[in-house]
Amino acid sequence: MKIYHYHPDSAAYLGDSTADESPLEPGVFLVPAHATVIPPPEVAEGKQAVFTGARWILQPIPQPEAAPPPPALTEAQLATVAIDKRDKLLANATLAMAPLQDAVELDDATPAEVVLLKQWKQYRVAINRVPQQDGFPHAITWPAAPDTAAL
Repeated sequence: MKIYHYHPDSAAYLGDSTADESPLEPGVFLVPAHATVIPPPEVAEGKQAVFTGARWILQPIPQPEAAPPPPALTEAQLATVAIDKRDKLLANATLAMAPLQDAVELDDATPAEVVLLKQWKQYRVAINRVPQQDGFPHAITWPAAPDTAAL
């Protein structure tokens, strides 16, 4: 015997299965809680079948409430976010520059490494000047990091 399951709180149709026959009463089928032998109706798009206890009805599918947009950041908060990003980029640049600087100081740098070190230094200067840009902190043009693929 086919049975139709519904959600214990919303009573919305969940799916179907086959009822088990009672081991004590042959020919009697066990219908568990939150299930019925009444088949749900065909469901149109945007609708769901809901069991009322005696019959199925069609209801619109509830739409989740949209979360309110987050509050806009203040100018001080925007500046803090930008300075944090600047500091992380400066730290990354310094890490990339250190082995190149070592190679130059040891007279062991290739011509490509000398060029790349200069590019990293120019990048680091440009990153450090971000707070001086017109429109900071609302409009920031972040400089591009040097391309290290050439090595």
